[in-house]
Amino acid sequence: METTVGGIARAGRSRQTITWSLIGIMLILRIGILGVVGIFTSADWLVTLYEVGTYFLTALFLWCEIKNLKEFHVDTLALLILIIFKPVQTLILKLWGGSNLALAYPHPAALLMWAIALGLAIACWIRRRDLPRFEWKSLGFFGIGILGGLLVGILTAIPMSFQLQEALSPAQFWNIVKEQGLLMFLYQIGYAGAAEEPLFRGFMWGALRKTGWKDVWIWLLQAGLFMLAHIYYLWRAPISFFVLVPVGALALGLVAWKTRSISSSLAMHGTTNALGVMWGGLVKYFLK
Repeated sequence: METTVGGIARAGRSRQTITWSLIGIMLILRIGILGVVGIFTSADWLVTLYEVGTYFLTALFLWCEIKNLKEFHVDTLALLILIIFKPVQTLILKLWGGSNLALAYPHPAALLMWAIALGLAIACWIRRRDLPRFEWKSLGFFGIGILGGLLVGILTAIPMSFQLQEALSPAQFWNIVKEQGLLMFLYQIGYAGAAEEPLFRGFMWGALRKTGWKDVWIWLLQAGLFMLAHIYYLWRAPISFFVLVPVGALALGLVAWKTRSISSSLAMHGTTNALGVMWGGLVKYFLK
């Protein structure tokens, strides 16, 4: 019996070591590399390294913790979103004329995204018995995220307008929403949401809760780290760094906390990023 208990304890510590190692590497990649190096350059290679590296580590984390995904705010809907929309962003990028960018299909980096998504999908199918059951309330959480994203975009439209050069008339705003709104939403879920939500509002949250941290302290910590992850805004767009990013981080953290699912924060992230600048441009039109 003691041998069995000891083996279980060692296995638990080993899994915890892997969990924290993956989280630590992802934080280094996001804050240390993209964040700090991003102060000096926004080169395509830097974003590509971060996006591909983070997606690979995210997939590895999901596979390692496949029996415990709900503990990290990952339900079945969130898992599907991560598998589908990360590679789909490469197609949208090409559709928008960004074929010269490394993440646009069919460049090697984009194909690597598809390979990671396919590998994760196959791994999940093989171990489907270990996955959390699909719950219809996840769709409700997704809807809550969209509404929350609209609200955050509206509330932050005034500070956003102060750092924009061009205004958007109501007609221009509506035309962009009609023609590109859905694509922008889906792209931002795959590009920004799928890269940041699992780490800040999922993996790190669940791991800290297991160590005894209270949700309120995790909520504040993830917001602070999210600000550091956007340190490159400090000089380029200080309003974003001091206002928009922390407000967004607190809102994203709150919705993930209360729903216990990053399905909600993925939807909020996609909505906020897709429409935030446009809300700001519309406010600038009326303030000028």
